[in-house]
Amino acid sequence: MGPPLPNGLLLSTHLEAPVKSKTRLWIGLCFTLLTVVTLSCRVYIVESTPTPIPPTRTPILPTTTPTPWVPTNTPTPWVPTNTPTPPSATPTMIPPTPTPTPASMHELLQGTWVAEANGDELIYFIFNDGKFTIRFNDELFLEGAYRVDFSFDPAHVDLILEEEENVYTIVEFIGANTMRMDGGDSPGDRPTSFGPDTLKFVRVRE
Repeated sequence: MGPPLPNGLLLSTHLEAPVKSKTRLWIGLCFTLLTVVTLSCRVYIVESTPTPIPPTRTPILPTTTPTPWVPTNTPTPWVPTNTPTPPSATPTMIPPTPTPTPASMHELLQGTWVAEANGDELIYFIFNDGKFTIRFNDELFLEGAYRVDFSFDPAHVDLILEEEENVYTIVEFIGANTMRMDGGDSPGDRPTSFGPDTLKFVRVRE
């Protein structure tokens, strides 16, 4: 052993030893904290750094649809204008109009006919197998025989009376149920055409 140290020197030596130990301890703690902080920062930086996402490429679509090409000058197909009409399989036959004969016209005259005269009077003309009767409304006016000649146009109808002069008339049928009749201005005269005094008779259904 060496020589003993003075008391003052020994006290300072004892004081310096704990101070140095504390200093080293604090330095170690500081390094430890610095290391921890450094690692924490690195972890934070790594965790907070966003993962790069590759950009998504959106395909560019055309905004307008292309119009298909249509020819403007399309040739018109030829259509014949004078197309013959095919004949009908069953031709329609139009029956000829029968020419009235004196016998048929005599039968057509038979029956009761009525005409309006003077606005409020009805004249009834009845032809029945060579005999005739004329009534004004319900009163008997004339009766007698008659003869017909259908070879004339209009036909001749003679009213034959026993006590008076005969009456000569012309008659024309308009269909099967209508006829017109006109007499002369005097009993012995026969008109050649229908005048304003012509009477239109309609057949009475019996």
